[in-house]
Amino acid sequence: MIVLIVLAVVYLLGIYTDYIELSEIGDNYTEVFWRDFNVNIFTSISIFLVFFTLILSNLLIVRNNLLPFDASFSYLKRVSPIIIISVILGAIFTAFSRRLIAPTFLPFLTSEWFNLGDPLFHKDVGYYVFQRPFYIGIINTLLSFFVFITFLTAASYIFLYGRFDFYNMKRLLRSKAIVCHQLISIVLLFIVVAASYRYKAENILFTPNEEFVGGSYMDVNVWIKYYRLLPILLAVIAVLVIVFALNSKYTQAISLTLLYPLSMLIVVLVVQIMQVLVVDPNEISIESSYIQNNINFTRAAYGLDKVAYYDFDVRYNLTGKDIMENLGTINNIRLIDDNQLISTANQIQSLRNQYQFSNSDVVPYDIDGQPTVVALAAREVITDRLEGAANNYVNTKMKHTHANGVVMSPLNSVTEQGQPYFVIRDIPPRSQEGAPVITESRIYFGEHIKDYVIVGTKDKEQDDVLSSGYSYKGDAGIPLTFLNRLLFTVKYSDIKLLASDQITSESKLLTNRSVLSRVQKAAPFLTFDSDAYILIDDAGKLKWVIDGYTTSPWFPYSQYNGDINYIRNSVKAVIDAYNGSVDFYIVDKQDPIIRSYNRIYPTLFNPAPFPEDLAKHLRYPGTIFRMQSDLLKRYHVDNVAVFYEKRDAWATPQEKQSPDKDINVEPYYGMIKMPDSKKEEFVLMQPYTSANKSNMKSLLAASCEGEGFGKLIIYNFLNNDNISGPYQIDNKISSDEAITKEIAQIKQADLSVTQGKIIIVPINNSILYIKPIYVTQTKNSDKTPELKKVIVAYNDKLASEPTLDEALNTLFGVNRPAVVISNEESIEDIVNNVVDSFEEMTGFSKQGDWENYGKALKKLEGFIQVLKEKNEKNAEINELPPLTKEQ
Repeated sequence: MIVLIVLAVVYLLGIYTDYIELSEIGDNYTEVFWRDFNVNIFTSISIFLVFFTLILSNLLIVRNNLLPFDASFSYLKRVSPIIIISVILGAIFTAFSRRLIAPTFLPFLTSEWFNLGDPLFHKDVGYYVFQRPFYIGIINTLLSFFVFITFLTAASYIFLYGRFDFYNMKRLLRSKAIVCHQLISIVLLFIVVAASYRYKAENILFTPNEEFVGGSYMDVNVWIKYYRLLPILLAVIAVLVIVFALNSKYTQAISLTLLYPLSMLIVVLVVQIMQVLVVDPNEISIESSYIQNNINFTRAAYGLDKVAYYDFDVRYNLTGKDIMENLGTINNIRLIDDNQLISTANQIQSLRNQYQFSNSDVVPYDIDGQPTVVALAAREVITDRLEGAANNYVNTKMKHTHANGVVMSPLNSVTEQGQPYFVIRDIPPRSQEGAPVITESRIYFGEHIKDYVIVGTKDKEQDDVLSSGYSYKGDAGIPLTFLNRLLFTVKYSDIKLLASDQITSESKLLTNRSVLSRVQKAAPFLTFDSDAYILIDDAGKLKWVIDGYTTSPWFPYSQYNGDINYIRNSVKAVIDAYNGSVDFYIVDKQDPIIRSYNRIYPTLFNPAPFPEDLAKHLRYPGTIFRMQSDLLKRYHVDNVAVFYEKRDAWATPQEKQSPDKDINVEPYYGMIKMPDSKKEEFVLMQPYTSANKSNMKSLLAASCEGEGFGKLIIYNFLNNDNISGPYQIDNKISSDEAITKEIAQIKQADLSVTQGKIIIVPINNSILYIKPIYVTQTKNSDKTPELKKVIVAYNDKLASEPTLDEALNTLFGVNRPAVVISNEESIEDIVNNVVDSFEEMTGFSKQGDWENYGKALKKLEGFIQVLKEKNEKNAEINELPPLTKEQ
């Protein structure tokens, strides 16, 4: 009992701390907690009362039926043990059954219609998504219960009577009361089984066949009819079993029950024979209507029913004039891969050991008034990177609480050294003229931040903007009262949280600092994209955006992707990187599932339109795009026979990452002119090749702008046998003597060569292929990758030059100066670096961290040497504007 009490207390404390954490994220999110909590309590009590009553009633009937047999059963006269057993069994059954019923109860009450009926039972899809799961939960619960109660009562009779007269068990069968009791249990079980076959028939809509999901010819013409007749057969069997049993003809009664499995065996044999004799010889014609159902419903479930198809008649007639007229596309061709950008940023912009850039996010911004595809990467604090004595409790939990700022790099621009050119850089962040300005750069909540921290302690936090330190002024955080300290000490098994003398009445606990865990905590019923991306709003604040999805496994005739066969990107979550505030915005009000959730949790979603200053930088999410692009490999086909035989199946192209390694071409963002559009749009693209060939068949593009956001277009390449795929382009590059000779010469200079990802760009009615080549020092300690060559392929021509502009000039005679930017810093930049390094040294000296002190000293010596050289050159290139007080 003591153990149960302790477990109950721990469980309740866990619920309470979850509530506190939700309240910290936002008071409106406690609605989710209370609504779900009340539903769980209501369903648990209801289920328990039903099960407790039924179990108690059955056990009392067992007791009453056994008492007349002999006085030795007198111990059964006490009812209290039976009540205790009923309570325990009822509680156990409730714990398991609640999981089937509670999660489906609220969606059942707030059902929405899709205005689309299934082709077999002619019910709206909303029935299958919202109502049927609740009914199935009840049916499965009752089925399990009556199987359990039937065996429980039978076992009770056998066990209790066996103690008295084990060798005369047949005497039990001469008691009509006992026989009737068992028969009633069996009849009730038969009724539930009979009722379940309605849902068993509907399951055909979701059954995977060899080539498609949903009912096939045999399912519809045999199994559905069998499932409809089976309840009648079960009813007849049940009546006859009762009649025989009451007349003590137990052999006949048991024999009748065998009709049920025998009927199923007969149907299986009939199906196998009909499949061989009827279906297989005429499979396509017989299955065509069912395959068409699968095509139509899969497209509807994944938003592929609105894909636009555009015939792209490829002609190799590009001229220099065409290039100049499409500079919006050319100027946004990606030259820097994510790996190269992150590697460079960590080499020259992480600035402290505990800071790290983990990945970059490609988004559109105006730079100098021009639409530009840029990569944004957040500088996050990873306290695991603290080394030696610096990796202590105070540093990890109270000092190094936040990182600072982002870097922004246009994907089309590199420095003279071939490195990414950062238009936002350093700490505090400094923005080049024409780039967004950051006013609050501290990042307390991030994509890769995991641990909780304590702010508002006696000592200030380490800060790179204020050398004197910083105290958090945001709204986030759980006040560390004595009770809260005690609760979270238990939750995190962190005794120092309770014992530390650094914590004051002003201290707060920042938890759920991973933006993904933060939104999952607030809205656990949604599925969230694992790739959050950071943006800068018009006020200069850093905001994380996470795409939220509504999903279901119950869309009829739709193909499965893992456990789901329906998905919509209906929600976008915005999280403030400093305050941790979370706002959910509904961005697809046509989605019935999100309309249902909005009715369940009316205060959860922000009713305001999505912020306009963030909306212009949104991107189509890669997760749902990958699902859609994967399905379109087959589901672009309208003809059933072609679909079934996979005659026009597409495949994801491959490309060479190195001479010995092939990889799939991943979706990529860029700027192109969509069909019937006069200006470039920010899009997400995925090329396709034939399933059994390397030539390119098509290109899928998803618009990321304005009212057309999310519009999918497939460029169908006509005369596609002559359109080279990425792998073929790689082979052309590998077999080009001039290019291979250049790469061999590069390798001889102690440089390793890495091939970038191929970018395929449609321009007018032509296609350009761009492949960057990067080099890295093999002997030098500086491992920063540099863009060495840009290879452009067009038709049968190749050009390999140091810059994209030079390569285009070689192919098309485009006399445009190359966009090359020097990465040499101004004297002001270098002086700031000297000051920052000196402050680092001072800070490490105060902490007694001599290892990092030595590193900071070396860094300082390097900056002083650069300053000397810069003074000798007396030239300033790429100077950033003077910092304002706001910066």
